[in-house]
Amino acid sequence: MNKQLFFLILATGITLPFFSTSQVKDFQSWNSLSVEWGLTKKVSLWAEQEFRFEENASMLGSFNTVCGVQYRINSLIRVSGAYRYSYNHDNKDIIEQDHRFYADIMIRYKLDRFTASYRPRYQMVFQQPTKDPFSHYNPQHIRHKLAVKYNIPNTPLTPFVDCELYESLNNPVKNTIEKTRYTAGVGYPINKIVTLEVYYRLEHRSDYIHKDRVSNILGFSCNLEF
Repeated sequence: MNKQLFFLILATGITLPFFSTSQVKDFQSWNSLSVEWGLTKKVSLWAEQEFRFEENASMLGSFNTVCGVQYRINSLIRVSGAYRYSYNHDNKDIIEQDHRFYADIMIRYKLDRFTASYRPRYQMVFQQPTKDPFSHYNPQHIRHKLAVKYNIPNTPLTPFVDCELYESLNNPVKNTIEKTRYTAGVGYPINKIVTLEVYYRLEHRSDYIHKDRVSNILGFSCNLEF
């Protein structure tokens, strides 16, 4: 990844949430359980179930079921593909279902106790048509994610931070950076199989279709690896 793209992602992610004058703000709670099975030294399967509570964490906004496969090319590069089914419910009692397919390339570099990674992801969402005229197209995005984690000496704790940008490819109004996410959290391995994570995430959405939305998210995840 070149330096220009690196600084563009950081600068855009830092500044975008502060330019909107009309925003909807919300507190959410995202909770997930994931399982990964290593089939060989290079191939693994994984699945995840996630529940997202919205409207100040007072109602179940969506649940997402994901399954995928990953292939390890070498110590630096991994490729993967996945399918996600989403069941979405908003405060107007509108229920929507969508199907998402995506493909990733993960570039990861480890230096002493630091691990840095860059993951570009292509995704396409097949939406269920509703009364919303913008539900009749299938959004496509490139998602750029930069992440750094650090293993604290003499402790199993691993704090991490990341920044992710959603770059639209076929927005019917205008292609732009539609969503930004900043995340900071910590992971704690219970044993060789189970790892728990807790994180805070700030998410800003601005897609020229819906009202700008800022979400403060408290997340919990349990990850099992076999």
